[in-house]
Amino acid sequence: MNDNVNEESIAQSIISQYTNLVSDTEQMTSCGTRLFFDPKATKKDKTQGFKLVYKAFNMNDNEAAYYLGRMLLTGEYNLVSADKKKLGKEYGWSLIISSAFNGSQEAKHFLDIVTSSAYEKKFGKNDEVIKLSKGPLKDFDGKEFKINRTGALTPVDAVLEYKNGKNILTFSVNIKFVYLEDEIDAKQVKAFKKAVIDGIKEWEGNYSVFGDQEVEIKINVTTEDRAFDNVTVIVATETFLDAIGNLSGFMKKMPGGKNKSTILDYSDALATQGVTKWSVTSRKKILCKPDGNGRFDNHDYVMHVIKHEFGHVLGLGDLYGCDEIGLDGVKQGQYPELDAYRIPGNDYHLVMSDAIGPISNNDIEMVILAFSQNRMQVYQEQGFMKKVSEALGKGN
Repeated sequence: MNDNVNEESIAQSIISQYTNLVSDTEQMTSCGTRLFFDPKATKKDKTQGFKLVYKAFNMNDNEAAYYLGRMLLTGEYNLVSADKKKLGKEYGWSLIISSAFNGSQEAKHFLDIVTSSAYEKKFGKNDEVIKLSKGPLKDFDGKEFKINRTGALTPVDAVLEYKNGKNILTFSVNIKFVYLEDEIDAKQVKAFKKAVIDGIKEWEGNYSVFGDQEVEIKINVTTEDRAFDNVTVIVATETFLDAIGNLSGFMKKMPGGKNKSTILDYSDALATQGVTKWSVTSRKKILCKPDGNGRFDNHDYVMHVIKHEFGHVLGLGDLYGCDEIGLDGVKQGQYPELDAYRIPGNDYHLVMSDAIGPISNNDIEMVILAFSQNRMQVYQEQGFMKKVSEALGKGN
């Protein structure tokens, strides 16, 4: 009897700290999650917490979407769709992915932790291998990589060096921004430019590739006024899209339709249709649409999708499946190094799949091969590209 009193007082204590659980979605989400995840929560507490978060979710609260997803992952509750289908754990994962894409740092952190832990468990570092791999970077067959792609006809310069016992691959890129000044104000322009550069810089870091060899990726970004030797980033306002109607029509056929928050790389989008082909010297353009609110100053949104599109600029294909553009997707079990990043019922939590995903060691292997071989690297057959990257299926 005393236990019941204590349990009841816990719920009352939590609820009493909130003044507006009728219309304040932030309070609903906070109170609901505390009720649900409290170690001493009763079944009644959890049900009440679930209902509060679900109510906030139906009022379009993005954090509520994340926590509702977490609740569904526990398997204690399910939802039912309009056609009477049970929405359980897989729907929970979808909610978490959507919440992360819409700016929830907690959702993104959760996805990163889950997938990185799975990867480390499968491909933990092997000190013996690392000791054997010191020296200039080599491919799977032990052949030393030679990458020195520079010059006026190379939009993204790439130089691989072995200095002071370390492999360093440096990319240098000049971004040329194209936009209609009367359609986007100066404040948005400034925020947009910063987000674009930050998205490109996301590719920097230390990676373990080709059998646990360490490589550092550095990226130099400039925004000089040049006539050529640029990566062009086009701000695609409605007026701009109307002016290139054919392309606008093509974009509306892309995943999610015209209202999907996405940024498309013009050249590579066409490349998937077999129209053009990536090479070190091919022109690199990114056509950028606004977010769901018609804005170009949503930093997280622009940064994440630019990160994805810059992957195309670096020679990578898409990882997700999409019937509209002839992509079947990569099935679970095909490549062990990707499986750790697979989200149940969804695609992979990786940069070339959901944009918010991390850049993996495997992605960097494929970038190195792209610039070494002067050949686009793909995860699946797409258009004229019938051969997937040799980096796939070899673990790490």
